[in-house]
Amino acid sequence: MIGCASVKTLIKNEPHESASCKAVAKFVSPAPDIRPTYLRLPSAGTQDPIFGLSRSTWNNLILQCKANGGNPPIRSISVKQRHALRGVRLVVVESALEYFAKLETEQTHDETDQQESQQADLRNDFSI
Repeated sequence: MIGCASVKTLIKNEPHESASCKAVAKFVSPAPDIRPTYLRLPSAGTQDPIFGLSRSTWNNLILQCKANGGNPPIRSISVKQRHALRGVRLVVVESALEYFAKLETEQTHDETDQQESQQADLRNDFSI
């Protein structure tokens, strides 16, 4: 574990002299092989630190709504005290990664199909 003094030496360009160790430690990113299981929704007007998505975008992906046809593509859980009206919504990171990988595959496939179609159209346009 990195001590507060070590963290301060790692971050030389940040104004951290008067900050507490906790505030300084948030600037240091975790090791690349450590991945969280859950991601708390960002507060309104901000983006999450992992994917860079806003709260409203996450809501469209994890909650039943018109935007997703009532079938959210990414799993989430709600953590709240018994009989509480409000809780904390957590996104299942593995579900989000699977969904984004699926999107990437679909979009890559669509782009390849478009390029092949355009090439075929060009061949047809220049054929006699």
